[in-house]
Amino acid sequence: MGTWQLSNQTQNGETVTLNECNKSGTITFDGEQVTTTTYRINSDTEDCNLNSTKSLLYEFEADDALLFIENQNQSQIEIGIINDSILSLIEEGYTSSGELISFETTFTR
Repeated sequence: MGTWQLSNQTQNGETVTLNECNKSGTITFDGEQVTTTTYRINSDTEDCNLNSTKSLLYEFEADDALLFIENQNQSQIEIGIINDSILSLIEEGYTSSGELISFETTFTR
């Protein structure tokens, strides 16, 4: 439980470039819900603005190190690393053209 701040992301093994605004994003676990916040730069003003906040129910299966987030896709997310300072989440899915896509998102605190 607690709040973690976005620090790194890869897509299909390639590093996604994150600016300091993107790195303001967080993920918070409170025991029943997971809340994510994302930030992005406004192209007109160049200000860093809140892009979205989402709160969803989740279930954690410690034996399999899997996190199930309740949304329309019923995402199954594998936990790559979890310790006092790093949380790494791995999620796979398919693009609209049927191509497999993998994201690894790392958060720190």
